[in-house]
Amino acid sequence: LEDVLASQRDMLRTRADAAADQDTARMLVAFKTELDEARAWIGTQPNMETLFVPYAEIIASPEKWAAELSKFLDGLDVDAMAASVNPQLRHYGGSDS
Repeated sequence: LEDVLASQRDMLRTRADAAADQDTARMLVAFKTELDEARAWIGTQPNMETLFVPYAEIIASPEKWAAELSKFLDGLDVDAMAASVNPQLRHYGGSDS
């Protein structure tokens, strides 16, 4: 989650948006709370299946996760998905949330 917020902060700074100066610790708490609530709610929905995929693991093992996603979504082009992963696009090496 930290790397997502850092990326968003940089994007906002590029746009000279004052929102870039918000307190990071406060934002992390707010986003983590929202994610926890959403995951808890999803877990109570009998009509929803979910697959939580750690971003860092996709970067580290694209073939494995492409196969997992294909299985979950009932068949996709595993080779094309795995080939589309570009580790150089990960500018922040923080958490996996």
